[in-house]
Amino acid sequence: MKNVTLSSFKSIQTMLQFIFPLLVGTLLSNAFVVGQISGCTDVQATNFNPDAIENDGSCLYPTTTLIVTSSVLLSDTLSETSGLIHWNDAIWTHNDNADEQLYAIHSTTGQIQQRINIPSVVNTDWEEISQDSLYLYIGDFGNNAGNRTDLKILRIQKSSFFDEAMQVDTIHFSYADQTDFTPSSNTTNFDCEAFIVTENQIYLFTKRWGDKKTFCYAVDKTPGTHSASLIDSLNVQGLVTGASYYASKKMLVLLGYSTTLQPFLYALYAIENEDFFNGNKRKFATNIGYHQTEGISTHDGLHYFISNEYFSTNPITTYQRLHQFDLTNYFSDYYFPPTASIAPTNPSGLFHFSENPANHQMIITCSPEVIGRNYEVTDVEGKQIRTGKIAYEELVLEIPSGFYFFRLEGFNPEKFQVN
Repeated sequence: MKNVTLSSFKSIQTMLQFIFPLLVGTLLSNAFVVGQISGCTDVQATNFNPDAIENDGSCLYPTTTLIVTSSVLLSDTLSETSGLIHWNDAIWTHNDNADEQLYAIHSTTGQIQQRINIPSVVNTDWEEISQDSLYLYIGDFGNNAGNRTDLKILRIQKSSFFDEAMQVDTIHFSYADQTDFTPSSNTTNFDCEAFIVTENQIYLFTKRWGDKKTFCYAVDKTPGTHSASLIDSLNVQGLVTGASYYASKKMLVLLGYSTTLQPFLYALYAIENEDFFNGNKRKFATNIGYHQTEGISTHDGLHYFISNEYFSTNPITTYQRLHQFDLTNYFSDYYFPPTASIAPTNPSGLFHFSENPANHQMIITCSPEVIGRNYEVTDVEGKQIRTGKIAYEELVLEIPSGFYFFRLEGFNPEKFQVN
């Protein structure tokens, strides 16, 4: 054995001083990763794992049928209603061919309140409408035979929508993986009737007649000619015809129907990085049979409006209608998870809520102890709706239907709903 000199000992000591912290850090890091248990984190799932910290998209749910909460007949003018969107304090829809107008309809009566013509365009097969903060987008990409080479999305500048000189431009696209354009009516896998627009991209969700799946494609959202890139697929076991994305809560709901015209909703949520098919997945049947459902929209992520086209084949006839479904019972915990805080949550009943639904009023009755405190009302996205100081024992808020948070100075916020 060789003698260890003082200089070599110091070299070993220096090396250990470098390696030891690195080794410890690596071990701690690995222990932390192992400690992050993945699994189903949704308490409503049949395989909920209370020990799971990271959701892995494995949640399974019982078969559930949604019951329609309202249903109204639409005008014959909208017999081919094909898309829905909430914008500018109205629900807007359109027909799917030979009609270049958008229609504002009343959410309760279904009556047409306004119609706007889109100039200098042709409606080959408008199947969907979406939006971002600056533009409306209309998907002219219906492709039942799979042979269209003129697929496009119209982009309308919101600030010019009500002007005579409406600003409209076009996004042209083709599917990167489509090589065969032989007509094949109602058997193609390159039909599309659903899309959403996020901050960075347009995402298409195809209506695949062949295998009853949906494929997600990404398209650049700027005018020009683009290739739609395949992102992922999902076996929905049906035909997807609409999509609604509530971005602030990472909730995407696809609308569709089976080959026997049984409508369904497919909720995709707890989504990370716009990876839509790798979060939680929950499919809902509905109690409205034999409806060719086409349009879907929401203003709060919990109450969804759905429209269906007129459909008739002996012996079945269904007329165009606007339906509403309430998903609050299934997603209120996801939207409003319980939070731990040392701040009190109205411990002594210092205020309570009562509603006057006829006037969209929420009445907050306060104890004398809280008079003089500041208050704030925000919506589910955190947008401030009302603010002020408690001056009397009764505070009356007139606000639209939806979910809100009431925050009183010194207390945790409390959730309330206006119907």
